[in-house]
Amino acid sequence: MDQPIFPAPPGYIVDLANPQRSGVAANFWVGSVGMVIAALFLCTRIYTKTVLARSFTSDDGALVVAWLFSIAIQAPILFQYARGTIGVHVWELSGSRLNSSFILINIASILYCPFLACAKFSLLFFYLKLSHLRWFKLCIYASMFLVIGYNFALMLPLIFACRPFMRAWDITITEGSCIDRTPIYMATAVLNIITDILLLVLPIPMIVKLQMPTKQKAGLICIFGVGAATCVTSGVRLALLFPMLKTIDQTWAIVMPGLWILIEANLVIITGSLPTMRLFFRHVAPHLIGESTLRSQSNKKGTDYANGSAQLSELKTIGSKKGTKSAYNRMEDDNISVGSDERTAAGWHTDRDSERGIVAPIEAGKIMKTETTVVRSDVVDVDKRERESWKVGF
Repeated sequence: MDQPIFPAPPGYIVDLANPQRSGVAANFWVGSVGMVIAALFLCTRIYTKTVLARSFTSDDGALVVAWLFSIAIQAPILFQYARGTIGVHVWELSGSRLNSSFILINIASILYCPFLACAKFSLLFFYLKLSHLRWFKLCIYASMFLVIGYNFALMLPLIFACRPFMRAWDITITEGSCIDRTPIYMATAVLNIITDILLLVLPIPMIVKLQMPTKQKAGLICIFGVGAATCVTSGVRLALLFPMLKTIDQTWAIVMPGLWILIEANLVIITGSLPTMRLFFRHVAPHLIGESTLRSQSNKKGTDYANGSAQLSELKTIGSKKGTKSAYNRMEDDNISVGSDERTAAGWHTDRDSERGIVAPIEAGKIMKTETTVVRSDVVDVDKRERESWKVGF
């Protein structure tokens, strides 16, 4: 199969050695730069959750799996551009090169379903930590069932689209039949847009009820709002996909839909990592997010308290094996008594207490020693405000 299978339009001069190319530079730049940026965002999330929060949970695992799928989708696309099997007219491709192109296109289209499913599951697992209200959890579980249901239902027809199986990519096989995959591609895009909107709206009631400053609530909603960008990419991809599926010259027409697939595959990972970015910068560069002043004030008040409290030495033994001067700030997993109320010491907050209330569930600790301690209200207020913000990583 060294010759083209499809005839060229009248008057077109076929040049197999130097065919016309389209979209090569744009797709390489968008794909390679996007993968690097997405990997950096994912690494900051993993660092934040494993080093600062010391808790790698199901939402993190789901996003890592989604990232692996995104690489498996983008690699075949970029590989085909390097080989010159897409972004080329179908009549300037030999039969063997055309078959290899169709194989990789089929692989990428099949992997797209589990990729988006894992990305959505990562967000839904995160939502489970926002509230323990029964109705909210039922909505999340229903959303999970919807996501896994439609993705599984759409992936199976893509895998078994043809009889015999190899007819899906081998254009030399004329026996058998294939289903029309156009409705499947269209349904995938439409359902992804619908679930993107659903996942955008779902957490808003819980965020509004969080006990944190209005400015932080608005910022958190904006972070989730950035996820709406994936709705835009899905919509653009849907608009470009339909005309591509109606033409015989698909290796040429796939350039723009493929470009938006690369954008969406990386944007999903980037937006999925945004909720932990404030926490990351709070640790490495707090001045960039305007928290240096708050930290210095809080540390000053904590120092005053440490100098004025005779019972501080007793508290140092709780949650820390080393009795340093700042050990009272690192009480995490044990219960202490403040006044006459039993409190959880997880609220005493440092950089390594990342997202304690939501990322790493507080373990039931033993009461190592009970002390009645008078705590200055100004110190508690600062810690309380920070503790609430750490619950959502914002």
